[in-house]
Amino acid sequence: MLIYISMDLTNIVIITDRLRIIPTSEKYANDIFMECTPEIARFLSFDPTGIIEDTIKYIRSSQEKIKSREEMPVVILDKISNEFIGCGGIHEIKTKKPELGLWIKKSAHRKGYGKETISAFINWIKANLEFEYISYPVAKENIPSRKLIESLGGIVKGERIFTSPTGKVLDEVEYRIFLNLY
Repeated sequence: MLIYISMDLTNIVIITDRLRIIPTSEKYANDIFMECTPEIARFLSFDPTGIIEDTIKYIRSSQEKIKSREEMPVVILDKISNEFIGCGGIHEIKTKKPELGLWIKKSAHRKGYGKETISAFINWIKANLEFEYISYPVAKENIPSRKLIESLGGIVKGERIFTSPTGKVLDEVEYRIFLNLY
């Protein structure tokens, strides 16, 4: 039996030393739209369109996935100031192989927010889901993200060429975190 079945993901709040991680909502549409630039998205599975309505569609789609307990897309905020830091998520929640994703706005790079968020995701999964391993796919060229997951015990277990619905191609490695390694 999986613990999350009765969990209401629409009200999840994860608190870390510096961050408050909450479900994605339209309240943050402008932040997401402004901060997810082509530079930030170069290693993501999508490209920003430059159209705010597309951001709102993404948020609404994310909210449906939260309600159906398929995924937990979140916004990452500074715990004190409530400043928008980035977005992330735990995907494939209904499987034994949940997948993590993350992006941090440019002005917040190199401050440890990514590692703090991914650590919080791993701890949340350990406390709430039964899993075989946690997956973290990352573009081979994304060295900061690779160093982040390696520092948390991630081990390369595969490679893939990922093609998004829009035709974006990413050469990725899949890191895995196993319960006994974290």
